[in-house]
Amino acid sequence: MEMMLQPNAWSCLPTAAAMVLGVEPRIVIEYLQHDGSDIMFEQLPEPLCRQGFHLQEIVDCFLHVGIIPVYIEAMVTYSDPLNINVKVHQESERRFKDYLSKHSGILLGQHKSGVDHAVAWSPHDNPDSLVFDPRGDKYPISEFNIEGALLCF
Repeated sequence: MEMMLQPNAWSCLPTAAAMVLGVEPRIVIEYLQHDGSDIMFEQLPEPLCRQGFHLQEIVDCFLHVGIIPVYIEAMVTYSDPLNINVKVHQESERRFKDYLSKHSGILLGQHKSGVDHAVAWSPHDNPDSLVFDPRGDKYPISEFNIEGALLCF
């Protein structure tokens, strides 16, 4: 996987997709027909005020080139109807690690700083288990708080 830099502060998602697809981020952004820059939430600071990108747009992009993306949650939980009691499925961690060991994709969660973020992931030729951060950094997957992954099948 080749490291690519996001063109602005709100384009980590299409840039991570570009890394997975092996194309320049501008190709993904051109396919999506917008650059995510529209201000939609004036009351929020930069870059949170921007439109950004939705995961479903990336699904469309992958399907367009014949890749079937599947969203896998990192932690499967069960809860009662009132959402008071939540229990983690005992096989969650093993299940998720198994998917990551076989499939490339986009990891979604929080950057080390706690900011919501998307990074690219590939188990292939990656013995150090590094994520490819569109901000220009590579670091161990353990340093990224993963909520889920859009994996390629």
